[in-house]
Amino acid sequence: MPEEISQEDIDGNETWGLAPPFVASRHTDDSQSASKFRTDLQRLSWANDALLEKGSVGRFQLLRRIGEGGMGTVYAAFDQQNDRNVAIKILHPSLSQQDELRRRFQREARLLAEVDSIYVTKLFEIAEDDGYIYLVQELVDGQTLAESIKSNGALSEQKSIGITIDVATALTELHARGIVHRDVKPENILLCSHETGSQKDAESFLSSTDSVLAKLTDLGIARQEETLESIALTSAHSLLGTPLYMSPEHFYGGSKVDDRSDLYSLGATFFHALTGQPPFIADNALLLADAHRHSPTPNPQAINRTLSDGVCEVVMKSLQKRPDLRYASAREFLVDLTRLQRGEATSVSSHPLLPDEGIGQTKSMSYTWELNCSPEELWPYVSNTERLNRAINLPSVEFSMAKTESGERQRFAEFRLAGIRMRWKEHMFEWVEAQRMSVLREFQKGPARWLTSVVELNRRANGGTTLTHSFKANARHAPGMLFIKFQLQFITRRALDRVYRRIDAVVANRQSAGSIVDAFEETPSIRRRSAAFLDKAIDRLRRRNLDRSALLKVTDYVRSAPAQEISHIRPRALAKKLGFPAEPVIEVCLQGVQDGLFELSWEVICPSCRISTRSADTISNIQNHERCEACDFDFKVDFATGVEVVLRTNSQIRERELGKYCIGGPAHSPHVVAQARVA
Repeated sequence: MPEEISQEDIDGNETWGLAPPFVASRHTDDSQSASKFRTDLQRLSWANDALLEKGSVGRFQLLRRIGEGGMGTVYAAFDQQNDRNVAIKILHPSLSQQDELRRRFQREARLLAEVDSIYVTKLFEIAEDDGYIYLVQELVDGQTLAESIKSNGALSEQKSIGITIDVATALTELHARGIVHRDVKPENILLCSHETGSQKDAESFLSSTDSVLAKLTDLGIARQEETLESIALTSAHSLLGTPLYMSPEHFYGGSKVDDRSDLYSLGATFFHALTGQPPFIADNALLLADAHRHSPTPNPQAINRTLSDGVCEVVMKSLQKRPDLRYASAREFLVDLTRLQRGEATSVSSHPLLPDEGIGQTKSMSYTWELNCSPEELWPYVSNTERLNRAINLPSVEFSMAKTESGERQRFAEFRLAGIRMRWKEHMFEWVEAQRMSVLREFQKGPARWLTSVVELNRRANGGTTLTHSFKANARHAPGMLFIKFQLQFITRRALDRVYRRIDAVVANRQSAGSIVDAFEETPSIRRRSAAFLDKAIDRLRRRNLDRSALLKVTDYVRSAPAQEISHIRPRALAKKLGFPAEPVIEVCLQGVQDGLFELSWEVICPSCRISTRSADTISNIQNHERCEACDFDFKVDFATGVEVVLRTNSQIRERELGKYCIGGPAHSPHVVAQARVA
């Protein structure tokens, strides 16, 4: 006998895409008022539903309506022949007369019939009765992943991994049959008990250590890759799917969608489970489409700081814009998910590649700023580690080169911070312009064993940038960890907050008003004695036959520019910065050397890294052959393109900053768009 219809079985779900074979778990409520209300609601529902009034379709007794959408309605029903509860998905009579929609409905049945997996909702049969076409599927008792997240917020990392493993297993089996789901999302993932026939609420599983079974459902817009008929049917519906989880190629048309598109959607769903929100949020579908196609994917750690690096790396790989940069298959994705579940290393290479974490104490810290300027506007400043490090009050660094027994060139750096002498091996910076930069430092002296610094710039769909600066440090001992936490959580964080917000404000103002205010720090005023010396130098220059506008711009720059910039002036670069023709600026600079405004030196530029390798007072002191220690490279000096004049403001006018704060950051190699270490 079928189970008796209870009032609480009336479901308010009216969305066709919300997992047709799903029925919410039932809860007991014995209050008389609630019972009367549900009875009235049931009668109202029956009165508006001809099929429920009819009571049956074929051999199936209809019990309640589960959901409704544009193509049809889903009911919980009782199969009188096989003595079991089922879900029946009935195509609207008006649509069943349309050949194309009828064929789509039948195609879904063929696709489902090919799959026999506990991770995919089972299809029992497709039938027709009294003009109604319907699918008979298993009835899943539990809740959708979307409802679980809405009720409880983000899931734990292990629960999220377990659910994603189940869905990846389902996709592995679908893709093996040439089936692309095309609509993987939290609403189409059903959570239930592993125990057969259990009525236990899936929500209680998510808050316990018990196992949850995730089932993938609703293959209504799936297609087989090799079926021309399927492609023809979906070509007119290229945007079928849910924009919050759709792959970038999904927005360009159905012909570009393949197995890897499902992996992107699963990655977006995984992101949602881990953080409680989709990777991109926008006010309309067009902005959402633009974000999926062009905006960098935010790191899940920026939203949920408790997440491990490994799980974030797997999510980020699955959400790559280009399909060829994602996992090649659902099976490959599944392998990494399984490794995460077991606590093993995944196939994803972290950047920077971390040393062994098995020694000492490791601490991760991540700080986020919502800024108004775009990533492209902020990048020249955020990536200028030379200026940034000085602005956050780090001391200048002594750099040296050494060669290992194997012949590897290594760069070492040393400074004293808070009275503690620190020496470290400086690994190369890694970056993608306007998106991300990172560096690893391994310490020989000091409280830390190693430290990583990662800066990520993520474009917001509604404009502006989410800047995330993350640190990961490994300490030698407990006192060392206390020092690191105090330095990074209090000193460095406050300094970064001050500098990042200043950069954002200055850059935004510069775009609108042409401001020349330093983006990193306030420029100290010139002392009276120094101002008098500068005025005398300017008077001498005025008596020369020089361009007066160029002279005014150059001398104003000397007064107001940061100490680091007036200590290393390249005349052509200065002209470009001032927005003035190069020749008159160069003439003022060279004449300024004679009249006491500047001191001159000649620098040899490495043709490989484009960084200065040697400085000389006169060009005659430069040899025909030089060596770049950083590149471990001997080269012949090209005096036409490899030697440049560099000026320093006279020390009697301004206090100069000749110390080095960083020599490997992206700003030192503006011609390099991306740089990464390979295995």
